[in-house]
Amino acid sequence: MQEKKPEKSTFILICLGKSVNAICWLLIPLLLPLIREELHFSYTHAGLILTCFSTVILIFSMISGHLADLYEGRKILSFGFFLTVAPVLLLFLTRTYLQITVTIALIGIGLSVFNPVGMAYLSRSWKRGISFGFFESAGGMGVLVMTLIFTPLVSSLGWRLTSLILVLPSLFLGLAFLLSHRSLKYKDIKAQPQTSQINSSNSIGVESLILFYIGRGFQMFGYTAIISFIPLFSIDVRGLPVEKVSFFPIFFWIGAIAGVLACGTLCDHFSPLKIILTLVVISIPAIFIITMPVPLLVVVISLILMGFANVGSRPAQNVWLGKVTPERIRGKTYASMISLGSLGQIFSPLLFGFLADKWGIISSFRWAILPILVGTFCLGIVCRRVKPI
Repeated sequence: MQEKKPEKSTFILICLGKSVNAICWLLIPLLLPLIREELHFSYTHAGLILTCFSTVILIFSMISGHLADLYEGRKILSFGFFLTVAPVLLLFLTRTYLQITVTIALIGIGLSVFNPVGMAYLSRSWKRGISFGFFESAGGMGVLVMTLIFTPLVSSLGWRLTSLILVLPSLFLGLAFLLSHRSLKYKDIKAQPQTSQINSSNSIGVESLILFYIGRGFQMFGYTAIISFIPLFSIDVRGLPVEKVSFFPIFFWIGAIAGVLACGTLCDHFSPLKIILTLVVISIPAIFIITMPVPLLVVVISLILMGFANVGSRPAQNVWLGKVTPERIRGKTYASMISLGSLGQIFSPLLFGFLADKWGIISSFRWAILPILVGTFCLGIVCRRVKPI
C-alpha cells in the first residue's frame, strides 16, 4: 500500500478532536472524589461507576469501528461529539447514585465514537509513528490544560457546571466535522485491492495477533486501576484537599505528552513491540515507588515516569497494528483494541476498588502490577515469534 501524507487541515481537525475527546474521557475519574463527597459512597461504588462507563464504551466502540469501515467518518464523528454533550445537561437533574451512574454511562456512548474512526484514518498516513505521536500528544495536551483549570473552576462553579464547560467544546467540534467538506475515507481503496490483505512481508500468525491483544489487555487492566484511582489516592493517602484533586494527574499527563511524542517518533525507526516492552521496565518501578512513604517530589517524578511509559506505549501499539492488519478492517481493528481496553476498565476499577476497601488503596496499587507483568510476558512471546516490523 502506498502511504499518503494526511491533509494538514484534516490532520489538525483530527488532533483537536482527540484533545476534546480525551478531556471528556478523563473528566470522569476527576469527578469521582467530588461525587463521592456529595453522596458518601465507597471505593467499590466508585469503581462501579467506572465499570458501567467502560461497558458502554466497549459495546459502542465496536459499533463505531464497524460503521467507520462502511460509511463517511466525518458524519459519524459529528454524531459522537453531539451525543457527548447532551447527557452532561442531565447532570444538573441528578441527585442519586443511580441517576449519576446512568448519566455517566450515557456520556460514554458519545465518547466511544471518536477513537476508532480517528485512528483508522491516521493508520493510512505517511509516517504512522509521528502521526500517532502527535495524535496522542494532542489528547495529552487537552487533559493537561483541563487538569490545570479544573481546580479553580470546581472551587468557584461546582462540579456540575464545570463538567458542562469542559465538555462544551465537543459541540463546536461536532459542528466543525459536520460542516467540513474533507473526507475521512481513503479515496484510493477501490483502486488498491492489495490492501484488503495483509502485506506478506508483514504477515504474522493469527495466534501471535491474539496473544498481542491478550498481552495488551492485561497491561491495560493493571494500568487502568492505577489511573482511575490516582485522584482518590491523592486525597486519601497524600492528604490533598478535595479541591486539588487534579494536582497529581497534571504530572502524569506531562509525562504522557513527552512519552507519546518521543515514542511515536521512535516507532518509525525501531520495533514497536520492543518499545512497549522497554516502557514496562520504566513503569513498574514507578508504580511501586508511589506506594512507598516517599517525599512528594519523588511521587511527582514517579507519576511523570508512569505517564511517559503508560501513554507512551499507545503510538507503538497503534503503529504495530497498522502494519500487520489489512486496511479494509482497520476501523474494526482499532475498535477491538479500544473495546479490549474497555473490557479491562469494566472489571479493573470494580476489582481494585474492592481490594482498596478491604486492604487499602496502597495494596490495590501493588496488586495492579501483577496483570502488567502477565501482559508483558505475553508480548515477550509475540516479540520472539515475529520478525521486527
